[in-house]
Amino acid sequence: PQSRGEAYDLQYWQSFVDKFYAPGGVLRQGVCNPQARSSKQFEISTPALARYYLTQFTSGIRQIQMVVEGPREREIANSGHIVESPKTSFIY
Repeated sequence: PQSRGEAYDLQYWQSFVDKFYAPGGVLRQGVCNPQARSSKQFEISTPALARYYLTQFTSGIRQIQMVVEGPREREIANSGHIVESPKTSFIY
């Protein structure tokens, strides 16, 4: 997308979020430090995701690759879905 400048356009990211996220969904990320035996979880709600992605690209990131290992999708009670992965890596 960078070749035409879409990565720096909020509307581009809003379209991306609309396509891949449910309106009430969240992106949950956990950061683990096995040596310190600590972890921290972050949750980004769908309304904030377009700005989240835009901020990453305006901060100098040129490409994001997400590697999802062993994803599992399941339905939840209110007709929604959840996708979980025991290990996911982001490459910037």
